Amino acid sequence: MDQNKASVFFLIDSLSGGGAQKVFIRLATELTKRGYKVSLLTFNKNGPNLKNIPFGIPVQELSRGNIILSVVSLILLLRKKKCDVLISGLNYSNLVSFISSLFISGISIIRTQHNVFEDASALEESKLKKYRRKLIVKPLMRLVFKKSDCIVSVSPGVKNDLISYLNIEPEKIKVIYNPVLSGELVIKSEEKVDHRWIKEGKTILLGVGRLTVAKGFKTLIKAFSIVNKSDEKSRLMILGEGEGRNQLEALIDRLELNEKVYMPGFVDNPYKFMKKADLFILSSNWEGFGLVLAEAMAFSTPVVSTDCETGPSEILEQGKWGRLVPTNNPELMAEAILDSLKDPINPEERAKDFSVVKAADEYEKLF
Repeated sequence: MDQNKASVFFLIDSLSGGGAQKVFIRLATELTKRGYKVSLLTFNKNGPNLKNIPFGIPVQELSRGNIILSVVSLILLLRKKKCDVLISGLNYSNLVSFISSLFISGISIIRTQHNVFEDASALEESKLKKYRRKLIVKPLMRLVFKKSDCIVSVSPGVKNDLISYLNIEPEKIKVIYNPVLSGELVIKSEEKVDHRWIKEGKTILLGVGRLTVAKGFKTLIKAFSIVNKSDEKSRLMILGEGEGRNQLEALIDRLELNEKVYMPGFVDNPYKFMKKADLFILSSNWEGFGLVLAEAMAFSTPVVSTDCETGPSEILEQGKWGRLVPTNNPELMAEAILDSLKDPINPEERAKDFSVVKAADEYEKLF
């Protein structure tokens, strides 16, 4: 495929602050540099990641509201504009790309999977949601992926989930780690952090992610309350927003940590905080990859992570590059945090394996 003529379209549900959105933008940027004609397609472009798309990469908002409108708008666009490769990500976009492919031809379609299907969230679902997952979502996604010529999973764990949960043939699935390390990341990390704890030389513990059950911030806050009794200079920052904020704030208040925990909401540039942090903690109950963990490692920041499914143990090579602890265990997490502050492990060398250049090379092989 001649990269100077080939058109590559990325299809993503929205431009929210999620990891899959970051991945597509980084890949789109790198492929543009390599001479590909790249476009980003989304059903909702009014998200925080819109401003992170470089000038010169067009963004097209497709119709939304129901699946029929979305499919029709994608078909019309693909018939109007030349597209050689369509890369879709997240369930809705993968479903839309599949239905659309029944009415168009001559386009290579790569579907990506960024998380496990049957994660811990299923335990907290209502009966209605469980039936919907079992009777509608699972069969639909099995059909989508079984009819795919090429599937990219972001980790071996996600690949195994596709095989076991959806019964997908292993040979159809290619593992490509998420792109993390880039020049843009380095530039953003150099921005000044204007916070008094940095100026006062406090020990900064950092967590980044949506304030949801998936990210396990209750465990992190409880672990911090233990750590702070041994290290009174320690402070906790949690960057992100979500429906779990009220519960987390109530827990912080109950543990009398209001003056020692900082939760500013969604932060456009978390990388400057990652570089300044003394320790980064991933407290997730489950992950597809654990993008923020690899991002923090790129700045030589020591890390502690839960050994959740799937991603962190692969990123850290079973604890070689940072301490792993069980999920939902504040005591062991606190112990790992204190050990890491006393005897930090520099993970920068491992982070090089997650460069944007390497990921783009792997996608080019698929093209």
